[in-house]
Amino acid sequence: MRIHGQFNLGFDRQQFVVTSGILLIFSGIIISCVLPATAGTKGDIELLRLVATAHQANRARIRTWRGRAHIEVINADANGIIIKDKQTVDFISDRSRGVTRWKWIHNERYVREGLQIEGHPVSDTLLEALNAMTTRGGFYRRAPAITTREGQRLNTIVIWPPERAHRSSYSDCFDPMWYLTGHMTKCLDDLVDRLAFLYRRVKNQGASDIIATRQGDLVFLQLGNENILTRHTFDLSRGGNVVKYYAHSNNGTELREWTYEQIDGAWVPKTFMFSYDVKSPDALGATSRIRRVTFVENILNDPISVSQFSFKALGYQDGEQVTDQRPENPSVYFESGKWDQKLALELQVLPERTAHEELPPEFAEILTGKPLPELNDMGINIVPEQIAGKVILVCFFDMNQRPSRNCIIELGRQAEELKEKGVTTVVIQASKVEANKLNEWIKKNDISFPVGMIQGDEEKTRFNWHVKSLPWLVLTDGNHVVTSEGFSVSELEDKIK
Repeated sequence: MRIHGQFNLGFDRQQFVVTSGILLIFSGIIISCVLPATAGTKGDIELLRLVATAHQANRARIRTWRGRAHIEVINADANGIIIKDKQTVDFISDRSRGVTRWKWIHNERYVREGLQIEGHPVSDTLLEALNAMTTRGGFYRRAPAITTREGQRLNTIVIWPPERAHRSSYSDCFDPMWYLTGHMTKCLDDLVDRLAFLYRRVKNQGASDIIATRQGDLVFLQLGNENILTRHTFDLSRGGNVVKYYAHSNNGTELREWTYEQIDGAWVPKTFMFSYDVKSPDALGATSRIRRVTFVENILNDPISVSQFSFKALGYQDGEQVTDQRPENPSVYFESGKWDQKLALELQVLPERTAHEELPPEFAEILTGKPLPELNDMGINIVPEQIAGKVILVCFFDMNQRPSRNCIIELGRQAEELKEKGVTTVVIQASKVEANKLNEWIKKNDISFPVGMIQGDEEKTRFNWHVKSLPWLVLTDGNHVVTSEGFSVSELEDKIK
């Protein structure tokens, strides 16, 4: 971008400037993919489930969020500051509508005298204010884009696909929820998914380079080795949010720190600091970068009118150009009326998501040590007197899967033995099938146990029962408190003892 004939390396080029830092940001994922998986993992990987559930519960408490963020960015080398910028972002977000609108203002800029890049002087001109918004269906950006012959700067609204916001520089985009992710990284902004990925690496592949430990309310997650290492610190007393992140590689080190405040039951960032130091200079010659963010005037869960997310709220003026760059309908218009109608469709309130929709199955709450959930919801009528004081064995299965069929058939062979040991066995078809086909299969294989079927939402029921795979066995004691879950039929005899 050129302004007044000078080359302007401002926030439009931030993605290029922070390349070295991004290498460290991604290291938490990269190293878990490339290092060999070996046995003997240290620590307790179940702590990741604890962090994920606490973090997701905290996010769920944030329905609306408005406020202001003061941002300072410093690029420096051994001789001091090269560029320093100060900005203010006013934002308003409604999670039920999936929309965030913000106004970005460039307040101050310092550029070291004589600074050039590729032979062009770096401008100290302040960038012009930007109004923008992201919805489920688009990324709306209103900013000066046209200069008349008289030198007047004209605003225009451009609409891109929503994923464009994740690829844009931090001056183009803002979402306060990014600061809850642990990295504040737009292309990896789901902390729960990252934790689930690491959890699977340990559980399914025996990765030994992923270590989780706990001290009081703090959970520490370490990945990697002495060459490439990342450490997260999560605070369960602060909504399971990350409070510190450290990474180092052969090229440098990175540090991120957060402080939080509790508003209306939810923990949200109060301050954020990101710094990295690298050996290899970037395009500016910088080897150090610092980004400080201070949230002020945080207001949570106050009702927000949908009018706050209109073209008028973006600052649209009659006669301004609107360009839709989304591939399904590229077009240019000079009136906003029809676009507000389209926006209304994009801003419809969605039903609140439940835990089974937000968390992966691996992070469902463990049943062990808890009372057995109700079985009557599965279409099974059990008289309480008949099972009083008896051990209960529940098997979730799918008659269309061979491992499940083999499991039920094997349990059928042990039916009398289980009955003699005081075990009441119940089997539950975990996916929808025709009732007559299920009954035919049960009769053909001489299964004498009570048989039920999930009646409602399959995924929700399996999540609530902590069913990770099929077949899935759950065993209780005589008080109907779960003692074991997720074991194989071959382990059943030892579990009953």
